[in-house]
Amino acid sequence: MSRRKKQRPLPEVRHEPEPKLEPLSHDQKTRVFGQARRYLAHSNDGERPLSIEAAAFSFSGPIPPPQTLAQYESAIPGAGDRIILMAEQQAGHRQDREREESQASISLSNRGLNFAFIVTMTIILGGLGLVASGKELYGLATPATAIATCAGIFVYGKHADKQIAQRHRPHQPHPPKDDHGAQEQA
Repeated sequence: MSRRKKQRPLPEVRHEPEPKLEPLSHDQKTRVFGQARRYLAHSNDGERPLSIEAAAFSFSGPIPPPQTLAQYESAIPGAGDRIILMAEQQAGHRQDREREESQASISLSNRGLNFAFIVTMTIILGGLGLVASGKELYGLATPATAIATCAGIFVYGKHADKQIAQRHRPHQPHPPKDDHGAQEQA
């Protein structure tokens, strides 16, 4: 006969909800900073009043500045190397994706050209067949319409490409204008 120990039920753990911090309104900020200034001005026994300083720090890019990277490294040994490795991997991934997207775009463009060629040649040959069967008007109108359609699609595509290129081009500021509107005279 085996003896089994009775398992005691685990004590119930109650999780208190974390308090939600609401942002301060402009009036609340003004009141808090005013109280802090008054307190600091009178709290150092008549000597020079104290001041409050606030600083903000930000950076952009995948790798933090050297000072911040050194702070990460001192807090967690190896963190600096891991951050740089992560940035390198992300850059490699982004470059691979861009290369794949570029190759897919080229492939799609080539496929479209091939299909357009096949359709256009089929229509031209059909028009020649109509001319050979004695229906000159239809035989000439059919390939002319096909060629005009292809030309229109080509022109529209070039225009769309130009608009896309302009949207992705960095903004070029205009040169400053003369405030007085006067032109220089030589």
